[in-house]
Amino acid sequence: MPSDPRVQHWVPSDDAELVARLRRDDEAAFEYIYRSECPRLAAVAAHLANPAIADDVAHDVLFGLWARRHTLDPALRIRPYLLAAVRFAAASAVRRSQVASRFAGWVEQLWYAAPAATDTPAHAREQSAAVAKALDDLPPRCRQVFLLVRREGLTYAETAEALGIAVKTVEAQMGKALRRLRLALEPLLSR
Repeated sequence: MPSDPRVQHWVPSDDAELVARLRRDDEAAFEYIYRSECPRLAAVAAHLANPAIADDVAHDVLFGLWARRHTLDPALRIRPYLLAAVRFAAASAVRRSQVASRFAGWVEQLWYAAPAATDTPAHAREQSAAVAKALDDLPPRCRQVFLLVRREGLTYAETAEALGIAVKTVEAQMGKALRRLRLALEPLLSR
C-alpha cells in the first residue's frame, strides 16, 4: 500500500469521523485503518486459523471494508466490526480447509489404496482409471497445485512460493480441484 504523508499526521477524532470519510471515498481514512488495524487482525487470524494465511485473511477483511464503504452504518465502531469480521473469515478458512482435507484424503485413498478383499482386480483398475482421468481433466494450473499439495505434501504457502503465485490463488485452485474431483468421482462414492 503506498504511503501517504498526510496519513502520518492525521488522526481521526472518533469512529464516526472515520466512517464518514470512508463513505466519501477518502483513501487516507482507509490507509489509517489499514496501518493501525492490519497487524492486530493478522495476529487474531493467525491464532484462529493457519498462520500461513493470516495476512491474507486480514487483507481480505480490510479490503472488504473498503468495498462496502458506501453502505457502512454511520454509527459503526470500526475495531469491533473488523475483529468480528476477521474471526468469521478465519473460521470460514478453517472450515474450508477441513472439508478440503477430508475430501482430498478420500481421493488419496482411492488413488493409493490396495484393493479391498471384496474388490476385484477389474474394480481396482476402474477406480484407479477414474481417479487418473479426473486428475487429467483438471485445468493444468489446478492439477499442478493439487498434486503439489496432496502428493508432494507442500503447504499452501510452500506451493505458492514454488509456483510464484499468491496463497489465495493456491486456495482457490485447491477448491476448484476438489469440487471438480468430487463431481467426477461421485459415482464411485455410491458403490
